[in-house]
Amino acid sequence: MAPDAPASTLAPGVQTVVSFLLFVHLFALAVGITSNESPSELETALRNRTGVRAYLEPTMMDLSYAFTFTYGPTTGPGGDTQAWVEVELNLPDGTKRTEIIPGTFPYLRQRARRYESLARRAVTMIGNPTFESMIPAAIVNRLVAETGATGGTVRCGWRQLPVVPFQPTGEQEHTTYQARILVSDGAVELFKIESASESAPTAEKKADQKIEGATP
Repeated sequence: MAPDAPASTLAPGVQTVVSFLLFVHLFALAVGITSNESPSELETALRNRTGVRAYLEPTMMDLSYAFTFTYGPTTGPGGDTQAWVEVELNLPDGTKRTEIIPGTFPYLRQRARRYESLARRAVTMIGNPTFESMIPAAIVNRLVAETGATGGTVRCGWRQLPVVPFQPTGEQEHTTYQARILVSDGAVELFKIESASESAPTAEKKADQKIEGATP
């Protein structure tokens, strides 16, 4: 004689509600993953018109699932790396202001992960003339609009993270992209510096390369 099936601890109505909520959660997660990187029109519509975005953002699941945070630039050494974007601004009053992404401020973890992803994405695009200036230009445009800066310098790079916590690796920071910021009549342009030796220009050194498409 077959043993009796164990009695459920939940009422049928509760089971139905739990199953429905689980389906909604998995549906939202699936749409969030598929619509995050180069989404189609259908994926974008599912994300924006079904309330999925409103669910993913407060639950901190609106992430770049196709991008791992332990992946470093292929030109660097093995192991974990941390990418960074540094913007040095010349303010109208003659002072300077430096912004570093991701920085060391006590952000909410969700925002910190977004800044980490933003900096790493910027570094991994370096070397592609078509795309390497897109993220630095977007960051610079936002900061110039906020501060009224008249110029400055933007740098991108990476550093090796220690294998053992709190023990330095001895590795220096590697700057892989550097450009001057020129602000004229409200328009922002980036002029790429081809090597670190050109970061302090002289009358004999005019090796700046204008970045096409860097203006808003």
